[in-house]
Amino acid sequence: MGRNLQNELPFSMPRPSKNELLKRLRPNHPDEQLRFGYLGANEDLYQLIEKDRETIKRLNLSYEELASAIERLFQTDDEHVCGNRIFREYYIHSPVCPWGDFCTTGPFGLSLKVTQIFVVNKDCPEGVKTRFVQNSTIPLDYYTMLVKYDWAMIFSDLHPHLIREHHFLEGHETPYRIDPERAVRYLGLS
Repeated sequence: MGRNLQNELPFSMPRPSKNELLKRLRPNHPDEQLRFGYLGANEDLYQLIEKDRETIKRLNLSYEELASAIERLFQTDDEHVCGNRIFREYYIHSPVCPWGDFCTTGPFGLSLKVTQIFVVNKDCPEGVKTRFVQNSTIPLDYYTMLVKYDWAMIFSDLHPHLIREHHFLEGHETPYRIDPERAVRYLGLS
């Protein structure tokens, strides 16, 4: 699908230094206001990217294929993917890329849009699925548990950019991580 120039930031934002980038990626950074951050407190960004590159290669997958599959989730109205249930969360904005080069919504776009998609594993216990369906304000800790037990994956509208442009799948300590092996199973990639 390639780069969406509509979503390039319409203002100049300096590229962060390596140290500033690492701070932005960590949990609870004041400018990012993201509880989990993008990277665990003790994870090494460059080792993580290299290990993920090896996994992507072993799976005979490309970053472009993975990013495009996630974009398709955001473009479809389907309720299932590979037998797994899709739940959408609407909001008016998403975070700016920590590298400072992209945002999925323009600064003046204030209409609701799908910013996160939860794909719940078809093998998830029925009681867990029911709670997910009935409660639109589920605590973040519940999402963390769903991911931990491989009952769900969380996809952000920022993920395609992070994957395509930065080869970044997020750290192991965030429920927003795009684990390549899980993504293959959940999205039917092969």
